Amino acid sequence: MEQFEMRFPGFGAESSLCQVFLSPETDEAAAVESPRNPSTSVTNAVEQVHQLIEQDSRMSKKFKLYTIAPWNRPDTWGVFEVRINRREPEWIRVNNWSDNPLLREAVSWAQSSWRDKF
Repeated sequence: MEQFEMRFPGFGAESSLCQVFLSPETDEAAAVESPRNPSTSVTNAVEQVHQLIEQDSRMSKKFKLYTIAPWNRPDTWGVFEVRINRREPEWIRVNNWSDNPLLREAVSWAQSSWRDKF
């Protein structure tokens, strides 16, 4: 599993920032909103995030993308599988995320990174 900070264009004057977790072995990626993100959220620019991860040579074109949305309280956070199709993203809530090592790592990072933000 790999973890890194990724910039994406977003829709504002500044580029946006998220934390990415990659698992080429399982062909999965998770994008987590960074508390240092100065601009567009991962949620609002998920197609851009997907496209940049898709360009990573370690991932297949059919990789599975998840997002973790740290909203105002940790008990309301959402973990979603995002399916990108031609029209618009499809968001599927993942209720059993703790069964997935990639998602456990991404949620843990989000919890520690966002702890003092709310």
